[in-house]
Amino acid sequence: MLQRDVDPALYARRLDRNTIYVIGQRDMTLGDSPITDPRQLAMLTALVHRDIPDTFATWRNAAGLGDLEPRAIDHFDSGALMLEAVAQGLGVAFMHANHFEDAHDPRLVRLFDIAVESPYSYWFVCRPRALQQRPVKLFHDWLIAALGLPDD
Repeated sequence: MLQRDVDPALYARRLDRNTIYVIGQRDMTLGDSPITDPRQLAMLTALVHRDIPDTFATWRNAAGLGDLEPRAIDHFDSGALMLEAVAQGLGVAFMHANHFEDAHDPRLVRLFDIAVESPYSYWFVCRPRALQQRPVKLFHDWLIAALGLPDD
């Protein structure tokens, strides 16, 4: 589950921490007017995933650009479609680093060397007593080991 917060009544184990990247079309960094300054984002459309709607605001504030407003903000339900929209030059995406890294798409580039921790993480969540059930415990332990996380 990708969440900001988890109900404290549940057992929750954070599975990752992520960094927000600004992802652009490679051509944006070339030519006579390359995108090299974050303030240039005011001329572009920001693409944001509906499941992680605060990525743009989080990145903007952490980058010290609290008053920056893009030309528009478009919301997507699919990370793959967002990246394709970026590759087609329709805007810049505010996404987790792993989406960019997993894409292996030469048409895309990370804009700006500004590392911003995402407020969203993937979690393993269940009722506390569910961990006493063998299948749940086996899956939990396998997942934690597969991700290389330390034991609780």
